[in-house]
Amino acid sequence: MLGFWIYVQHPYPAASIGQHVTVDVAPFEDWVNFRFEGTISEATLMKAEGPVSLRIALGRLSTSEQYMVDVLTWSDVDMWTASP
Repeated sequence: MLGFWIYVQHPYPAASIGQHVTVDVAPFEDWVNFRFEGTISEATLMKAEGPVSLRIALGRLSTSEQYMVDVLTWSDVDMWTASP
């Protein structure tokens, strides 16, 4: 399953698990954006009062979304570490 890791400030990381989210990725200088929808499958506090690492699991991808993943892969963007 494909997905992203993103880093955010969140007071209660565990409360975010299972939430539906939309992630916009702009890997090419903001002149093109890719939008993906997924579910937060893991939330890890990086250090006390620091950022939270959220794992966003993508659901079933459409043909267009699969093409976007291919473009990101060809451009050396790691789908698990891409940030919005």
